[in-house]
Amino acid sequence: MHFTVVSGSHRKEGQSLRVAAKVCGNLTKLGHTSTTIDLSLGALPEWDESVWKGDPKWAPTWWKMEADLKSADGLVIISPEYHGMAPAALKNFFLFLTGGTVAHKPALLVGVSAGSGGAYPVAELRASSYKNSHIVYLPDHMIIRKVADELDSEYNTLRLHYSLELLVEYAKALQFVRSSGKMNFKDYTNGM
Repeated sequence: MHFTVVSGSHRKEGQSLRVAAKVCGNLTKLGHTSTTIDLSLGALPEWDESVWKGDPKWAPTWWKMEADLKSADGLVIISPEYHGMAPAALKNFFLFLTGGTVAHKPALLVGVSAGSGGAYPVAELRASSYKNSHIVYLPDHMIIRKVADELDSEYNTLRLHYSLELLVEYAKALQFVRSSGKMNFKDYTNGM
């Protein structure tokens, strides 16, 4: 199976990309492939409606990301906590996810904090990012606190392994939903 890992940090030197590398390494150990979308590169401009009209300006940025997301069986969304919120680049990313790009694909949310926080971005993304994207978040999530020192702790290592194994099982199960022919994005593009 193939998974897309989204590193939602704006910071090129942030810890989210380090977490993404650990996630990808674990997916490889489980026998799966993965790619990383690194939002710190600033390649994705602010959303505007020209993306829906096929404007060629989106070819070098969004269309490449969209192709990777469409080919993925599941996702891992990594969000650092910026002042108690998910980063603007990550929220902008979700504005692009309409039309079934990640619809009915499982996603593991991973909150990242330099200190003892990390819960607010997970709650924020659960509350708002699923509506039009139709992404399916696992009931479990991870929060990696004090990430610079604790990423490789025994607890985080074991919990990440467990969470990724669970993500793989959800990915297998949701393949049946996506292939059922029951999704109708022509009449029901947006969630409620």
